[in-house]
Amino acid sequence: MPQFQAGMAKMDMTPDLGRVSVSLNGYGDRRKAPAMGVLDPVYARALVVKDGRGRLAAIVGTDLCYVNTELREMVLDRLETSGFARDAVLIAATHTHSSFTGYDRAFIAKAIMGSFEPEILTDTADAIAQAVLDANANLRPVIMSSATRDVDGLNRNRQDPGFSHGLGKSTKPEGEGTFPTNNRMTVISFVDEEQKTVGAVLYWSAHPTVLSPKNKFLSADYPGVVDARLEEEMGEGSVALFLNGTLGDLAPIPDWEEAVATEVKMMGEYGAQVAEAAIDVLHDGRPVDRPDVVFTSHVETIETIRLRPLWRVKLPSFLRDALFANPKTSFQALRLGGHTFLAVPGEPTTATGRALASLCDGDCLVVGPANGYLGYVVTPDEYERDTYEASSCF
Repeated sequence: MPQFQAGMAKMDMTPDLGRVSVSLNGYGDRRKAPAMGVLDPVYARALVVKDGRGRLAAIVGTDLCYVNTELREMVLDRLETSGFARDAVLIAATHTHSSFTGYDRAFIAKAIMGSFEPEILTDTADAIAQAVLDANANLRPVIMSSATRDVDGLNRNRQDPGFSHGLGKSTKPEGEGTFPTNNRMTVISFVDEEQKTVGAVLYWSAHPTVLSPKNKFLSADYPGVVDARLEEEMGEGSVALFLNGTLGDLAPIPDWEEAVATEVKMMGEYGAQVAEAAIDVLHDGRPVDRPDVVFTSHVETIETIRLRPLWRVKLPSFLRDALFANPKTSFQALRLGGHTFLAVPGEPTTATGRALASLCDGDCLVVGPANGYLGYVVTPDEYERDTYEASSCF
């Protein structure tokens, strides 16, 4: 029987700030101020797998705040002649709030985050597609292993009024919190026939908001620190791919405190903590007996948008188009071995993630934001509460 194969690669997406001026994405408080420099590079990291039946699929993690529909469609167009079905490519964002903007032509994105730059959109699509193509070129027989562990003390639910919020004070409340926290960490690794580690996928849930709106330098935030440390551990040529999960209401401990020098130090420390936990999980990995690849997706046209803060008014279609340059979005499931990656085009809360995971057979990893961006994704109960997450749910 043909062997299971995998390949991984990464491409630097960092814009040349000497050639084009870009703002940073994620915080409206920056008021579209241009990036002043690069704190650390931002990447597209790709995993390509091919099972014994010849089914080919790709999972991509990008150091972006979000992936919009137009960007995803451009990437899929570039991969169409290379054997990738459109259902078989999952493109996720780490949701760092310090990466670049400029790739979204929607009115609301331009009004809040910064101008649309066609070359940024094109360059970003090229980089993501090239990461997939390079990973595909690196395909080789591998053993896939995985392990999962609950990791406490590294994230918190910001809907819980018992928590201290922001400004570097995001600590757990005294006693038990009343809101759930997704503290699951999963690491899936790939080792070739020469016992060389090809790379690993890390699943963890927390907003990459260690850096605050005061930061004006491009950065992957803590996921970049985590990926770099994992690659150091796995060895030369390996690639680490960070996927965020039910991050909608989860923040790191601690988060931003509006003192840039302190935040950069905190980012390194927090990233190191997450990385060391991931390394422990990595070394607990057990081989998957018969890895297979299965995928499907459903494309939905966004017909109705209601603005909760404005009496839940229904937007007319022309205003809908101001929010989304392309009104279509994709919901996708991709099974790799015993894991099902359920891609959500937005920021699912912990409770939403649990509800979605219940739809899956076997082990489910709810990934967000991926393949598009619809804002926050909350449960009906959460929607009725007066919270930031509910007010940002369309």
